[in-house]
Amino acid sequence: MSSVSENSNQTVNEFPKQSPQRPLAKKLRVARAHAASEPRQCGFLRLPVELLAEVLLSTSSPRDVLAVARCSKYHCNTLMSPSNQFIWKHTRQYCKPAPLPDPPKKFTEASYAAFLFDAGVCEACGTVVKEMMDSFGLRLRLCKKPDCRNKYSSPTNNVLLYHPRVLESHQTFIETLPTLEYSQALSWTIGTIPKYYPESPPVYRSSQWVKALQDYLEASQVPDTFQKFVEECSKKAEWNLDFLKFCVDLHKWKILYQEAYEKIKISNIQFATQLALKEGYTVHDLLNTPTYIALLKPRHRSLEQVTSKDYEKHKATINAELAKVKEARRRREYENTYRQSRELIEKHYNRLRAGKQELPLPSLETFREIPIMRQLQTFPPAGSSEADFDKELKSNHVASKLKTQLNEWREKAKNELGRTLGYEDWKSPSNTKLHPADRVTARWVCKRCHRVSMRYKEDECLDFPGVCIHQCSAPMGKKIDQIPFKAGRFIKDEKAVTAMTKVLEARGISDDDPLSLNALEDLGFRILCKSCDRGNIVMNANSVVGHSHRHDNMEVVLLEEEEAKATLTHPIDKGLALKLLGPENAKASQLLRARKGYGCRHCVQVVPNEPSKKPKTPVMFIFDGLKSHLREKHKVETVRDEDFFYSEELQKAKEESEAKKTKARTLEV
Repeated sequence: MSSVSENSNQTVNEFPKQSPQRPLAKKLRVARAHAASEPRQCGFLRLPVELLAEVLLSTSSPRDVLAVARCSKYHCNTLMSPSNQFIWKHTRQYCKPAPLPDPPKKFTEASYAAFLFDAGVCEACGTVVKEMMDSFGLRLRLCKKPDCRNKYSSPTNNVLLYHPRVLESHQTFIETLPTLEYSQALSWTIGTIPKYYPESPPVYRSSQWVKALQDYLEASQVPDTFQKFVEECSKKAEWNLDFLKFCVDLHKWKILYQEAYEKIKISNIQFATQLALKEGYTVHDLLNTPTYIALLKPRHRSLEQVTSKDYEKHKATINAELAKVKEARRRREYENTYRQSRELIEKHYNRLRAGKQELPLPSLETFREIPIMRQLQTFPPAGSSEADFDKELKSNHVASKLKTQLNEWREKAKNELGRTLGYEDWKSPSNTKLHPADRVTARWVCKRCHRVSMRYKEDECLDFPGVCIHQCSAPMGKKIDQIPFKAGRFIKDEKAVTAMTKVLEARGISDDDPLSLNALEDLGFRILCKSCDRGNIVMNANSVVGHSHRHDNMEVVLLEEEEAKATLTHPIDKGLALKLLGPENAKASQLLRARKGYGCRHCVQVVPNEPSKKPKTPVMFIFDGLKSHLREKHKVETVRDEDFFYSEELQKAKEESEAKKTKARTLEV
């Protein structure tokens, strides 16, 4: 027990009680990616030198060795090593179509391959050119554009110096200048015999000629310096001679290569044609698939024939790409046909609107949804031209079906719109009763855009034909998608319906009477608005619809003809407001608005037997002044025909009266 207590005391002493602390934050454990998920390194990057050499020795051009050397730093260091120069030399000696000439001094095998096969830019236009240089001697490269080649082949260009005037003193440095190794290197002139250096006419770079001439003139000033200059020129001339001979040999090899390239290209195209015929492809499609292009172009450059084995290796991928091409073409053809059919259906729709044979017509988007139109638009007759399709639209068969389907659509639209007016499943055994949607009390507003076309601008709402053809619009600068007809987009215009119902009651006409519209038109300008605060505004039945939107509950009274004539101090010019409120940039509207002679009916019209409130001489305005007057004094935001009048006689009388007053004041003075 004692030992235990001793040990326990010792433990307590060694590990004193510590104050409570916050637990240490847990470290985030990041799981190491499994070795199997790591990308595998390319085996070609780990090839030993011996195997790499065996692979490259089987190639047919130093171009391939150069491409491998540029793959990675390892390959670059390996192939640039002096011990591996035999690889470059072997591929050069066994290059197609003939062995390449030995390089001159100062050229390594790698720099030789880069000099010959590297791409560059056209000196005339800067376009990337993948072909070999046009002149190895001048290190000149041009693209295939005729303008570029004509520019440099002309003796008047500033880059090359043709047939320079050589003095005896120029012989010191002229042999050091590179020249064009082949007379037809830049352009082929018919009727001339091509010549190689040194028989070809000399063509130098202007910059090199000027530089050499300047060095010569500077060195000739000092005898010792001139002696060194002559010795350097001698060495340069010796090397330049070898280099130009090498360029001649290289250009001859280039011509052989180009001839072989054209032959192998023709052969590979013929093979592709036969292959496409055998497999049921289109040659154009086969030659434009990414996989076949990637197979074909390197074979052209390497002067190798594409074989059936090459195709079999990539057959699955090529077939998949051809299927995509075929599907894309089918889709493109369908889209073109679909677009054409839509345009022709729109043309047919406009033709029906102009003929006014099938009224009321739905909107264009709804017209496209009519079954016969949708069928023709989605599945147009195969192989039909525009004329054939248009003829089909005009045929009796299509016209008969369209007439039937439009009637069905109208009946359905009427029933759906009737529900918005409070008529659920309206039916009547009588043929003399108007459908609720056809009545003069049927008015709607689009709750999507709350706008109307110019035809319904005065009404500020839509009747049944207007609802059918309505297309939602948006303020200038905004766009709105056009959608087919849906009755749910339209709501009952309570103000217009209530006002028209009161007019019918005042006239004693039922709204379901087919003659109700004619009866209202016969009323003329006899309807008096009792809701306007000042003035006694008289209007006809057509104006009641638009005028009703000024009041929450428009009250109307039907005047007798004599009473109405007495109230209307000036006849109403129907449609004048729309002309004046037309586009502000229209010259006709500007001229009408600028003339003076517009009067306010709210100020001058009173019912007989009431105290007259109108001034003896009415105030006359230009139209813009009248608008301001109506807005400020009578709270009228939208000017309508019943709000104003135009009187040229009153304006003249007022002008004469003012002239007399002015003359009288002048005489008094």
